[in-house]
Amino acid sequence: METRDRINIQKLGDICVLAVDGTVTIRGESFVYQEQIKRLLDEGIKKVVLNLAGIFFMDSMGIGDLVAANVMARGAGAQICIANLPWKLRQ
Repeated sequence: METRDRINIQKLGDICVLAVDGTVTIRGESFVYQEQIKRLLDEGIKKVVLNLAGIFFMDSMGIGDLVAANVMARGAGAQICIANLPWKLRQ
């Protein structure tokens, strides 16, 4: 996966918010969001909010990787909440 622009990580108590800006496409080798979430899980974070307000394009592979990240989090006893999903991605 290739992620253009950035991921901003902010810890708020026991919750970690990943604010994502840009596009997510198939071009890179690994899914950047999954890597960040795995690092947080390894640090013991159990509540993650994935803020997608800044995403203006995500292909089907990116959506599949969001599902995979959720499965990974559940396996670690953590929760992922998706916030501000853009209307285009909901369709």
